[in-house]
Amino acid sequence: MNLLDKQAALLYTAGPLGGAMLAGLLFRVTHPMEFGTVNNPGYSAMVIEFIGTFLLCFTVATAVAGGSDLAPISIGSILMTQVYAGAATSGANYNPAVTFALFAFSILKGSNDMPLSKAFGYVVAQLAGSATAFYTAGLITPTPGFPSSAVPLLWTVGLEAIGTFFLVFTILQVAASSNSGHDFFGLSIGFVVLSMAFTIGGLSGGAFNPAVGLLPVLATPSLPTLVTSLIVYGGGPCGGALVAVLLFRITNDNEFGYVQLKEPVLPTSAKPSPAKKGRK
Repeated sequence: MNLLDKQAALLYTAGPLGGAMLAGLLFRVTHPMEFGTVNNPGYSAMVIEFIGTFLLCFTVATAVAGGSDLAPISIGSILMTQVYAGAATSGANYNPAVTFALFAFSILKGSNDMPLSKAFGYVVAQLAGSATAFYTAGLITPTPGFPSSAVPLLWTVGLEAIGTFFLVFTILQVAASSNSGHDFFGLSIGFVVLSMAFTIGGLSGGAFNPAVGLLPVLATPSLPTLVTSLIVYGGGPCGGALVAVLLFRITNDNEFGYVQLKEPVLPTSAKPSPAKKGRK
């Protein structure tokens, strides 16, 4: 074995071992209850949101940079896996528009599932994960990929709103609703992103996520790019998310305390007997 082969063997041994050790340490941080801790600390959810958004944006940056037409499959797949990985800890938002939708949903429902402080912490973790993913991808490829529009501004905003609407409405139906409970929620969420990316991603850029929309700002930092990204990849997804919440409110009255009253059924003994006809 020559020196080059020894170096390759060392790299392909040390790399996976280092990654596995990092995964174990992060699991220890994000799942302290698995190790005897009684209460789950609040930072665990923030770390999960950071990791999940990092992996999603890293996949976007590297898959788009590769120029493959199959990039939506890798993006939808990584989202699916991370939804399953983080749902029990943080709810697996990985998207400021989803967090905004769940915040609005909790207000309409009168619950405290997503208070403002928690929503703010999630968004900070998601944006930090996006920025870290972009600069990490820059170590691998000189030009990390990012969403870019091929249609006028207003069309792009509308398309991003439509894609995010389908994503958020699906999340509410399969994950947030009290009627949900099957094990396919991650698959359905990942496939919505995959479908929308194939359908309209070539026109709008297919972000459907303000954290992914941060990537073009990091790629070409300037005030015009920031303003455009805020309008397109911030306003569009958040607008679509809000419409999804309102439509979910209209179509799911039972989630908000409204119960359809049925006509009471009287017991047989309590039913009035039919009037007897007189004899002639």
